[in-house]
Amino acid sequence: MYWEMNSWERNPRPRDHNAASIRRRARYNSLRAPGAASFLCAHPSLTSRVSSDVWSIMLKRHLDTPVYDDSIIPLLCTHCQRPMDTRGDHAAMCRHGYGVVHRHNILRNALARHAFRAAGLRCDLEVPSLLPGTSHRPADLLVQPAPPPAGDLPDRPTAYDVTVRSPYQAAALSPAAQDLAGAAEAADNAKLRTHARTVREVFHLLPNAPLPTLDWHFVPLAFDTLGAPSARTTGVLETLSHRIARRTSTTYGSAKLRLSQRISFAIWSSVASATLAQMPYHDVALSCPAQV
Repeated sequence: MYWEMNSWERNPRPRDHNAASIRRRARYNSLRAPGAASFLCAHPSLTSRVSSDVWSIMLKRHLDTPVYDDSIIPLLCTHCQRPMDTRGDHAAMCRHGYGVVHRHNILRNALARHAFRAAGLRCDLEVPSLLPGTSHRPADLLVQPAPPPAGDLPDRPTAYDVTVRSPYQAAALSPAAQDLAGAAEAADNAKLRTHARTVREVFHLLPNAPLPTLDWHFVPLAFDTLGAPSARTTGVLETLSHRIARRTSTTYGSAKLRLSQRISFAIWSSVASATLAQMPYHDVALSCPAQV
C-alpha cells in the first residue's frame, strides 16, 4: 500500500488511477480508520469464537489474499448464481443467504447488547410506525434518552439506523479511495438523504422545504465491511464508551477498545460466514486454528 502514497498525493482523483490501484487505496483508507481491524486483538469470549474456516477467511480478507482457488472450476454463488471473485468481495454485497440482511442484523444485535444496553440505555429493535403511512422503519434501534438531571426536560428518543457498505462496490469505490472510511461516510450521507426524502413525502413537503421537527431524532450508524465507522458513528461510540466506563468502573480507553473489538469482530466474522456459505464447496487453502 505504501509505495503508491506519492502517486496518490500527486493525483488524488480516483479516475487518474487504474482499477487495481483504486481498490488497494480503498482498502488502505478503510483499514486506517480507528478500530477497523481491531478483531485481530479481540479478547477471548463467546462473541469472538468462530470455526477454523471462518477465522481463516477473516485473516485472508484482512491480508487481501484469495479465500479460495477458482483456477480449476469458476465458482458461482450458491444463492444468486453470480460469479464469485477469489477475494470474497461478492459475499459482502450479496443480499441472499448470510449476506447483507444477515450481517445487518448481526451488527444491530451487537450494538444493542454491547453498546447501548451496556451503557445503561433502553433500546428496542426494529420499531415500526415512527413515520405514519409508510412501511419505512428508520429505527433499527430506538434508544430512549437517559434520565435528565433534576429540573431538566427529557430529551427525545433517538432512532439509530444501522448500515454496512462494502468499499469495493461500484457506487462506494471512488469515495472509499479518496477519504478515510469513505465508504462508511457515503453510506451515512445516503441514509440522511433517504430519511429526509421519506419525511418530505410523508408530510407532502417540497424537495427544498425544511424538515419538520419530529418527536424523535434520526442518526445513522454507518460502517464499511472492513470495519471502518463514519465520523458520526465514531462520535456515538465514544459517548457510549464513556457511559460504559462509568457503569463498569473501568477506564474509558478499556471500554472503548472492548466495544471496538466486538463491533469489528461482528462485521468481519459475518462477512467471512457469508463467504463460506456461498461456496459450493469449502475450498480453504490455509488451515488456521479457531480463535479461543
